[in-house]
Amino acid sequence: MAGEQAQAGTYGSQGLADVLVQVTKTRQTRNGKERIANNPVTVAFLEAGVRLIIEQMRSPLRGHVDSEEVDARDFFSWLSKAKVLAEAQRVDGHSMPTQAMFRDRWNFQELYVEDLLSYSLWKTHEALETGRDKATLELLASKKDFAGAVQEAAYRDLCDVIDNPVSRIGIMACLMADRDEVAREAVKRIYEHGFLVWTRNYLSTLQARNIKLRDGVTAEELARMLTALSEGVLLQYMADPDAPLIDHGKGESILGKAANLIVASALDSGDGMSVAELVNSLGARN
Repeated sequence: MAGEQAQAGTYGSQGLADVLVQVTKTRQTRNGKERIANNPVTVAFLEAGVRLIIEQMRSPLRGHVDSEEVDARDFFSWLSKAKVLAEAQRVDGHSMPTQAMFRDRWNFQELYVEDLLSYSLWKTHEALETGRDKATLELLASKKDFAGAVQEAAYRDLCDVIDNPVSRIGIMACLMADRDEVAREAVKRIYEHGFLVWTRNYLSTLQARNIKLRDGVTAEELARMLTALSEGVLLQYMADPDAPLIDHGKGESILGKAANLIVASALDSGDGMSVAELVNSLGARN
C-alpha cells in the first residue's frame, strides 16, 4: 500500500513469506509475497498480537470451555482488530499502522490468528541460527566433558524457552494445527526447517568429535527426539513450575539427563550393535 516501506531482506534463514500463509495470499507474485510478509507494518501487527496474548496469558484463568468441538481460533475471539491496531499504534506509531493496512493483509480476524500463531512458533525456532546457538554448537563440539556439554547446552536451551513467553504461543499453534489444515502446513514448514538446522548441527558435532551414530540411527531422528524431549519438559514445567525439572544451582535439568541417556545409546561405542541389539544384550544379563 502507498505510504508503506518494505523492509529489505528476510527475518532469519527462513523468510516470513514461507511462514505467513494467510497474508501472502493477498499477493500474486513471489516478490509481492516477500514484500508484504517482511514489511515492517506486517511485523508490527504480529508483534502487537504477541504482546496482547502474553498479557492475556498472565491474567488469571476464568471460566471453562464446555464443548470439545470449539475451534482453537475461538479461544482468540477477544483478540479483535481494534485491540491489535491500538497496540500496534501504541508501540509502532512511527510506522503508522492503520485499519486499512490491517484489512489489506487479513480480511478476517481468524486469518490473522492463523498467521499470528505461525509467526509465534517461528519466533521460538528463530534462535536456531543466532550467536547463542553457535556458542552452544562450539560447546558441544569442543568441551572435553562431553556429557557436561550436553547437560549445559540443554540447561541453556530450557531456560531460554521457559523465559520466553512466546514459546507458549507456539504450543497453541501446534494445538491449532491439529484442527486446521492451513495452520498445520505452516507449522510443518517451520518444524522441518528447524530439524534441518539441528541435523546439520549434530552432524557437525559428531564430525568434530570423530564419533558416529549407531547403525539405524540418523542425525535427523536425533534432532526430532531431542526436540520432542525439550517441548515435553516445557509442557511439564507449564503444568507444574515446582516440579523437579531444573536445578539452577548445578546448571542442570531433566532435559540434559534425558539427552545424555539418548546420546549414550545412540552413539556407536565400537561394539557394532544396533540400539535394539544393545538393549536386548542388556536385558539378557543375569
